[in-house]
Amino acid sequence: MADHWLSFVYQYLVGGFFFFFIIFAAIYTKVLVLQTKEGKRTFIMLFGGFLYFFIGHALWIYFITK
Repeated sequence: MADHWLSFVYQYLVGGFFFFFIIFAAIYTKVLVLQTKEGKRTFIMLFGGFLYFFIGHALWIYFITK
């Protein structure tokens, strides 16, 4: 595995751990309430943004190194 893929995996494993830990903490402390329309929308936007950058970054690396 090339260095750019190793850094990608590291970034999204470590960064993803912190991201999902903070999301879990926000839900646990009732800062983010998923029973409300606004809470669901916020969660979807946060998770969607994470997926957007994850997929975009992976495609970028794939096409640049192909």
